[in-house]
Amino acid sequence: MTLNFWEQIKKGSTSFAKKREKEGGGFGATPLLPPTVEDTYFGLAILDLCQALDEISKAKHLSYLSTISWQELLPETLLYYLKALALLDRAKPNSKELEKYLDEFLAKGSSVKRLAILFSIPQTLDPREQSERSSLKELKGRIKQEILRILPKEEKLTLELLYYLLSPLPEFVEKNLNFVFSSQNPDGGFGFMPGTTSFMENTYFSINILYYFNRLEKEVSKKALSFVLSCLNGDFGFGRNSQGISFLNTTYYGLSVLRTLLEAFCRSEALAEEPLRR
Repeated sequence: MTLNFWEQIKKGSTSFAKKREKEGGGFGATPLLPPTVEDTYFGLAILDLCQALDEISKAKHLSYLSTISWQELLPETLLYYLKALALLDRAKPNSKELEKYLDEFLAKGSSVKRLAILFSIPQTLDPREQSERSSLKELKGRIKQEILRILPKEEKLTLELLYYLLSPLPEFVEKNLNFVFSSQNPDGGFGFMPGTTSFMENTYFSINILYYFNRLEKEVSKKALSFVLSCLNGDFGFGRNSQGISFLNTTYYGLSVLRTLLEAFCRSEALAEEPLRR
């Protein structure tokens, strides 16, 4: 894939996302559906990756997010909400209120995935605020201990779970890199686990894990590139696989994987003097 084609994809994907952008702010899964927090995050992430997120758009989407009562969101959705605010360069909720929210969910008992998400939520705060609040550090420590307590009881590893564990337990993820490599299929995509069908989200999880540990091998990258390009549709969105229709989340995953792979190719083959914008 050439850099010119990459620019063409970014331009087309910007148009794809814009068609799902709502006049009053937010993004919907289709041009006719109402906005959701998750779709808004992925719409913003696409525009940001494609360098097409302007100040007028930011103000409109901030207006939509300001109508959301974040305390009522589940942790999975709250993480998208906070990531969206980060893309808009806006302040996050008060850290004390976030601590209360996290403490309440921790007390309820959770799956390993949800605990990993709870651990990731404070990571969206300002780094100085993270370092200065000892109570926040203590809470993250308790979440990590709970993950370690129930982790051996997890029946099946998945690439999604390993991806979410990158933040609290990178050493555990690194010990399972063979699981990641074994999950790649002949079509170049990755399944939920070895021996399962390739999907875009799993390919995104895998490429990010391998990139994190600097284990993105050339042959793995080439095969993954082939899979991702096979998922590119005529509307310049990406499907979950080569037969799938385009959605905002799968389009962001596809774009993100392409960017990561291109950066790796540019470094290894000296095709550019500096990485593509991250």
